[in-house]
Amino acid sequence: MKKIIALVLALSAAFAYADYPPDSWTDNILDGIRRAEQENKMLMLNFAGSDWCGWCDKLDEEIFSTPQFMEWSENNLIKVYLDFPQKLQLPEYLKLQNEYTKQFFGVQGFPTIFILDAQLTPLLRTGYKETTPEEYIRHIQNDNNIPLKNPEGFQVEFKKFIEEYIAPLYE
Repeated sequence: MKKIIALVLALSAAFAYADYPPDSWTDNILDGIRRAEQENKMLMLNFAGSDWCGWCDKLDEEIFSTPQFMEWSENNLIKVYLDFPQKLQLPEYLKLQNEYTKQFFGVQGFPTIFILDAQLTPLLRTGYKETTPEEYIRHIQNDNNIPLKNPEGFQVEFKKFIEEYIAPLYE
């Protein structure tokens, strides 16, 4: 009986993970960075709580899942989903990737969104905003709120962080 229960739980977890991450998102930050650099697109890091964060759900429903945002993001963003679920069991390497990246960026609440340019310079830190998809797109494009005195220094530190902490998780 215990074996049957364990099998049912394992299959349930596999099915729950089958539609994960959401469409048009990647949960692999290495892949996201590579694609942003190759395609010369901005990188969106979405720190979220998929199965418990109401503001995350609102941001997805009101902005990210709309046709306007989906069309625009297809042409302009590589979207990385860094999730902190309470019920869904992520593989250990994803838990570590998400936690290390959260610490690197100093994320303290959800949702937190970072926009980086294709050279990995952070441009914007944001989150949920009660607005239209068009205004959120304008916000991403124009409201750069991360003043850096040394963008190249950040890029070096971020790449070093990725090499030391994230890349080994995928080996």
